Amino acid sequence: MNEHKHSDNRTLWISVLVSAGVALLVSAIVSLALQIPTFLARRPRPAPDLAGLSVAEAEETVGPYRLIILPTGEEPSELEEGTIVSQDPEAGELVRSGGIVRVVLSSGKPNVDVPDLAGFELVYATETLQAAGLFVENVVSKHDSLPEDLVIGTDPEVGVNVEKGSKVTLYVSLGPELIEVPKVTGRKLSAARKTIEEAGFAVGNITYRVTGEYYQGTVMKQIPPKGETAPKGSEIELVVAGVLR
Repeated sequence: MNEHKHSDNRTLWISVLVSAGVALLVSAIVSLALQIPTFLARRPRPAPDLAGLSVAEAEETVGPYRLIILPTGEEPSELEEGTIVSQDPEAGELVRSGGIVRVVLSSGKPNVDVPDLAGFELVYATETLQAAGLFVENVVSKHDSLPEDLVIGTDPEVGVNVEKGSKVTLYVSLGPELIEVPKVTGRKLSAARKTIEEAGFAVGNITYRVTGEYYQGTVMKQIPPKGETAPKGSEIELVVAGVLR
């Protein structure tokens, strides 16, 4: 009888110990499972690529990483103003939760001065603009004293500071405008000078020659002769009758 009772007590204690062991094991497993997310969160991860993002967008991106975005300065860039140009740690480098990612923001496209292209051939002027980070918007041709196909000027003008990537208009010479030479032979020098200047020319060398065929002070000859075409603004030489002595 006593022996049977002792056996029952022994079985009871074994059951209690087994139950307690199982409970401890379950508790340990649950505790470990609860710590896994924290462990994984603290484990270093590759930093995400933040280039081109605004600070707000970057903060949203690194939210799951529990990282801090810290702007440290600005620099000119092709990226939009206020977006991230570079970061430290760089994209792909390992970073721990709670770490700081320092970022440099874009201040916008850099500015450049419009180069002096006067006298350049069109092809070379275009290449020079492109080397400076600028582009040709339009080519306007007009008459000028420079030879044909040479650049006269630009818009914006030379030296103006513009944003890199801006477009520039090139003015290209058609060469001097050719106009008809007026007739001034047989006229007094003063009248001939006025006619020449009103026609768009200038008076060049004046040579006096003694003759009995023309009155004193009268234009005997002009170079180039009347009816020919010559560049606007060019000179017309005159031979004027002098006095017989």
